[in-house]
Amino acid sequence: MQVSANSKFNEKVFVEDFLAEHIPKFIASKKEEQQKLLEALKRQDFAFIKKIGHNWKGVCSSYGFRYLSDLGAQIELLAEQQKAEELEPLISSVNGYLDNAQIVVLSESEMDEYLKNQ
Repeated sequence: MQVSANSKFNEKVFVEDFLAEHIPKFIASKKEEQQKLLEALKRQDFAFIKKIGHNWKGVCSSYGFRYLSDLGAQIELLAEQQKAEELEPLISSVNGYLDNAQIVVLSESEMDEYLKNQ
């Protein structure tokens, strides 16, 4: 799946209320990882990039950040293929996405209803 951060700026991210207090730390950790990914890309450390992409693929959707999960899968694949020129714009777009994502906190019942309609 090809993903583009430009189309995801201002995306609504739906988070269940019990996770809401953890979202600022989650966002900060992803921004730190984005910097580490850019540094790894300069070193052509594709194994590290692949590992972080794999982690994002598995973790980010649990926090409501489905786009980052999809992006993680794409980063993992491109790192495996060592496609630095395709990785750079994806990795570089992460901060903009995170800065503009609109966090919507839902109760458990509201989240259940939201998920039924997806």
